[in-house]
Amino acid sequence: MTLLAAFKNNGIPMLIGDFLVSTSSKIAKPMFMPTAPKYSGSDMFKPINYVKKIYIINNKFAIGFTGKLNPARYIIKKIKDRFSKKVTFSELKSLLFNIRCAYKKDVELTGWICKKRPLCFHWSGKNPNELKIVSDCFIGSGKDHFKSMHNSGDLTKYVNFKRSFDKALFFGLTKVSSILHGEMTTGENLHHMYGLGAELIIWNGVEFSYIKKVSFIFVEAVINENNQINITLIPCVCTYENFESLSLLQIYYEGKMESDLLNLHPTTNTFIMHYESIDNREIKENLRKTEPVSPESNLWFTGVIVKYSDGTSLGKIRMISAKSNSKQKSFVCFKNGLIELNVKMFSDEYSSVIFQMKEKYLDFLNGR
Repeated sequence: MTLLAAFKNNGIPMLIGDFLVSTSSKIAKPMFMPTAPKYSGSDMFKPINYVKKIYIINNKFAIGFTGKLNPARYIIKKIKDRFSKKVTFSELKSLLFNIRCAYKKDVELTGWICKKRPLCFHWSGKNPNELKIVSDCFIGSGKDHFKSMHNSGDLTKYVNFKRSFDKALFFGLTKVSSILHGEMTTGENLHHMYGLGAELIIWNGVEFSYIKKVSFIFVEAVINENNQINITLIPCVCTYENFESLSLLQIYYEGKMESDLLNLHPTTNTFIMHYESIDNREIKENLRKTEPVSPESNLWFTGVIVKYSDGTSLGKIRMISAKSNSKQKSFVCFKNGLIELNVKMFSDEYSSVIFQMKEKYLDFLNGR
């Protein structure tokens, strides 16, 4: 089960894909998920693996897959071999129609070809002779849940951007980050069978590129009876980093973890998830990361859960208001689901907590 989303924001094409692989088999053993340690699946599906689902085939061609893993890998491999330098819509359509593999009907593809103008396409193995041009495309088990999140709370209008690209990048990153935020707090996206993080490919006007690195911190903002904000840090730091055909998601938890858990680095208490290329030959050529990466990044996302002191949840915050004054309450709830916090009250408490966490983690990695 999966999520793929191909869409534009401010005229900028982008492609988002999650990493989770699941099954409906009742005898399958669910794998441990470091992003949701207590989650083991449901009656409908179990998490069993993870895989990289979106790719840059060449600098003007990005694609993602969903469906059965083996035929999807075979088809993507054929596409990479054929179109690594250039692609035309008609040639791609011909290849997809003529390719022969078992369970082809169980594969769906979406992505972008950007030449004179961006073309978003959708293809299903159930109708292999049809390669459709669409305005956008959301496919996979998580499409409806992600679309509801996608269509609500566009925070770009609250921030001043100099370029359309910066505005689109901010929008895309908030959507990718919201997947991981939901997964590590309420688990909402896992109930729709997608997750284990996600990654973003974006068009910069010349070529497609991955977002190279972003780190995540999660906090609780607790509103006490005096309407003051107390910040409680969730003792976890996540870092996503891309190495072209290899992507990595690293999850660090403060405190002792079981040493025999999957992907737990034995000395640094850090889970390292490798999302590898479908091309096994490329995997061997890649510098395979076995040590934790530094969380230092130009991009940081902070997920905030807002609660009353009695434990009642107000919801998740996607935006902190840049306005505050002495008369403003510590928070204001709006009908669209956004929560505005008094930025001065929040930042005074927040900045010291986050700084301490970052420094503590860097010291931990460096053995200090």
